[in-house]
Amino acid sequence: MGDWMISHIMKDYQFLYSGPLLYKSSLLKEDVRALSKICNANKKIKHNHNLAGAIKDEYVIQDMESVGSIFKKYMKNFSDVHQHWYNFTFKSFEFTSIWTNFMKAGEYNPPHTHENCNFSSVFFIDVPDKIAKEDKSETKGTKPGQLEFLITPNLPGYISSYVVTPVTGDFFIFPSTLTHYVNPFKSKVTRVTMAANIIMKN
Repeated sequence: MGDWMISHIMKDYQFLYSGPLLYKSSLLKEDVRALSKICNANKKIKHNHNLAGAIKDEYVIQDMESVGSIFKKYMKNFSDVHQHWYNFTFKSFEFTSIWTNFMKAGEYNPPHTHENCNFSSVFFIDVPDKIAKEDKSETKGTKPGQLEFLITPNLPGYISSYVVTPVTGDFFIFPSTLTHYVNPFKSKVTRVTMAANIIMKN
């Protein structure tokens, strides 16, 4: 279809989408390094019993203040998006929990939501290249290491999900009631993420 035809069609109609607001940003390299240090310094308290996933090495992050100072850098953009779409802003936030995941081959997170918060976030601290290569070798369905958000029932005419192939530095904020899951990968590497539950206040 030529450019003229596409522009002509777009004058006649629009695709309108309604649904949960999924915020994506890219962390500065200096913030990735700082968060990585925090992850590696907080390996004392296991967090597995509080989580839905089948991941062995999950730990409580006790240094919420340091994470908060980094998170705050990205709050304005997040708040501006909400101002645009919903006509209100968030003036402050409070973490209810933060934890780190050192995910290895065969581990996964099944479909789940988060409690005791109104938003959740995930920081991709270290996504080894081997997982990306593994992803390209798959041709059907969701792929190794992908994060999928389940938005609506899988019905004709609905955008039922949003699939993410994460890279190092990706950062997401999403409503805590939004069901999501993480696929396993096969490569003998460790993927590091940090997750947080948040109460946004306006």
